[in-house]
Amino acid sequence: MPPLNDLESDIEALDAFLMSDQAPDDCMMLSDLDGFLTGLAIGPELIPPSEWLPLVWGGGEEPVFDDTVQAQSVLGAIMRRYNEILGQIAGGLIEPIFMETPAGEVIAGFLLGSLLGAVIGYLLGMSPPTEVALSPYILALQIAPNNPDARFMSGQAHRVLYFWHMIGNKFLTLLSNMFTNLNLTDMETCYKVFRREVLQKITIEENRFGFEPEITAKVSKLDVVIYEVGISYYGRTYAEGKKIGWRDGFRALWAILKYNLFR
Repeated sequence: MPPLNDLESDIEALDAFLMSDQAPDDCMMLSDLDGFLTGLAIGPELIPPSEWLPLVWGGGEEPVFDDTVQAQSVLGAIMRRYNEILGQIAGGLIEPIFMETPAGEVIAGFLLGSLLGAVIGYLLGMSPPTEVALSPYILALQIAPNNPDARFMSGQAHRVLYFWHMIGNKFLTLLSNMFTNLNLTDMETCYKVFRREVLQKITIEENRFGFEPEITAKVSKLDVVIYEVGISYYGRTYAEGKKIGWRDGFRALWAILKYNLFR
C-alpha cells in the first residue's frame, strides 16, 4: 500500500487495508471505525489511542503490516480521521462516512466508542451546539415518549439481498423470542440503544455476531422497558465487504442456548 498523502486517499487506502487479508477477521470496517472514532471524540475526556486501538482490530489478533511505512500510513490515517472528526464537532456538524449505506455499522461503532468513554448519559443531555453537530447519531439515540430502557430498531426500507440469510435470521429471531418471551421482529438488528445504567448491569462476552443474541438474552432478564422502532437497512454483498458466514449462524444459535439456559 503506498503512503497516504491526503485525507481522501487516506480513507480509500484505509478502507482497502481493513478489507484485506492483512487485517484481522474481527476488525472494524471503515463505517464501524468512523462511528467508533466519533463516539470517542465526543467523550468528556480524551482516551489514549493505546486503550482503544486494540478494539479497532477486534480485541484479539493484530494486523499484519508489510513494513513500518505501511504501519505508519494505516495508523496515521486512523488518527487523521479522528482529528478531522474533532474539528467537525467544533465546527458544528459531523459528516459520517457511509451514514446512509450502511448506517447500522456507523451507529454500532458510535455506541461502542461512546461506551468506552462512558458518555451515553452525557449524550442525552448535551449542549445545543454539540447536539446539532451529532444530529445524525442523536436521531438513532432519541428516547421514545414512554422512556424505554432499551430500543431495538427494525423494519422499514431495506436493500434486497440474500434469501437464505433472511430465513436464517427469522429462525434465530424466533428461537430467541421463544427463550426470552419477547416478541422482537428482528433480534439480529444492528441498531440497539440502551440507557447507560442498563448496560452497566451487563457483562458482554461475545465479540462477533454472537453479541446480538447475548445482549438480547441478558436484557430480557432485567426489569426494563423495551421498544422497537423502524429503521432503514442497506446491507452489503460479500464483494462490498460483508463478512458474516454460516459459522456465525451456528455461533448465534449456540449463544441463544448459552445465555438463556446457562447464564
